[in-house]
Amino acid sequence: MMNKNQIIRAVRDSLPQEHPDRGQTVTQLAGLWFKAMRSGRGLQLSDSGHSAFIDADIEYADRSIPQWGVYDMVFGMQLQLRIPCPYYIHSGLHPTEGGSGRPQIRLFDLSVVTWLDLHGSVLEYINSRKRVEDFKCDQ
Repeated sequence: MMNKNQIIRAVRDSLPQEHPDRGQTVTQLAGLWFKAMRSGRGLQLSDSGHSAFIDADIEYADRSIPQWGVYDMVFGMQLQLRIPCPYYIHSGLHPTEGGSGRPQIRLFDLSVVTWLDLHGSVLEYINSRKRVEDFKCDQ
């Protein structure tokens, strides 16, 4: 798994030459692209970060999250702790525009998407990660 600085460098280097973020330092981009600036956990993207990842043509997949999950601080903290890849929370397209109308999490790592799909939902994935990490702590 890459750390936040490695992710920033890789995405910055994948941006088109004329993109304004290409001239920024890793530290500047950490503050611009991520909601939590500190290194390590907390890979939720800001609007600017989401745009940069899209401009860099990074593969992603959208999955539904509970409606209350958008506003629930505990759920947000669990995402920060348990989702090991850059992600973006968005409201989802209106059904008339081809979407579900429900909130979505956009994950920029297809291996994490595979694990999430194996668990059935974002909530089940997070709960399984909590159990594994709790077990590791108890040993």
